[in-house]
Amino acid sequence: PGGVVDQIDGFLAGGGTFSPTDLVTIYTGQKDIIEIYATVTTAAECRFDADDPTTAGPIAQVARQRGGRLAAQVNRVADGGRGGRVIFVTVPD
Repeated sequence: PGGVVDQIDGFLAGGGTFSPTDLVTIYTGQKDIIEIYATVTTAAECRFDADDPTTAGPIAQVARQRGGRLAAQVNRVADGGRGGRVIFVTVPD
């Protein structure tokens, strides 16, 4: 199976639609975290301050970008309340 984008694209390309009576579960991100973590060489690279995201380290910036892309897919399924209801399961601590 492909990633979240590929799976949503495939569903929609096949004529599928998401409606408010659909419940869509999305459990993803663990491989992204493992991939990003493998590139860490210093703690400073992971630095993130929610009050000032512009000071984020490069690893935190990559994680934030990937999270933003995933959020766009969740919003795509939900379609502003006209689409499916989404249960998003995060990576376990």
